[in-house]
Amino acid sequence: MIQTQRKDLSAIISERRSINSFSDKPVSEEMIVDLLETAKWAPDHGVREPWRFILCLENGKENLLEAMLAYNSQCKKPKNPEKVRAKKMGPSAHLLVINNAESNQKKWEENFGAASALIQNFQLCAWEQGIGMIWKTGGYVDSDVFKEAMHIDTEETIIGLMQIGYPDHIPAAKPRSSVLNKLTTLK
Repeated sequence: MIQTQRKDLSAIISERRSINSFSDKPVSEEMIVDLLETAKWAPDHGVREPWRFILCLENGKENLLEAMLAYNSQCKKPKNPEKVRAKKMGPSAHLLVINNAESNQKKWEENFGAASALIQNFQLCAWEQGIGMIWKTGGYVDSDVFKEAMHIDTEETIIGLMQIGYPDHIPAAKPRSSVLNKLTTLK
């Protein structure tokens, strides 16, 4: 486990940003595994641990790119392949978060919530280490062509693709509404 001086959790939560611009500094596989080992403590009804991961580093990013291009070629309005390449090759690492197949709707929702909580934990732990990321959920998450290329069962659910790296630029915070605008209190 990586030990660092801890920041206040409230500060980490409010300072975390989605990162679109990454430096060339690589994030190690060991670091990502350590972050996931902490993130796995997310609330998880029944402790089903419904998730699995595909980590794409170095040449593995090429596999991901090929799967993205295969998906892109099936789209009604495909994007320029060079634009796809530029977006997918910039971050140091990519992590697909995948949930097990689940036919029971209630369990599927609980599993989705658990995996989403794991992703939030992962993002916050990474931010504490100076690592940024962005959670992507493009049309490929439902694409059988993409899933086949990445060896994902068509019945599994892709919760997201995490693009991970050290930030080259940290965007300014976007304003958030006060929770008082969205809170109803019953007494």
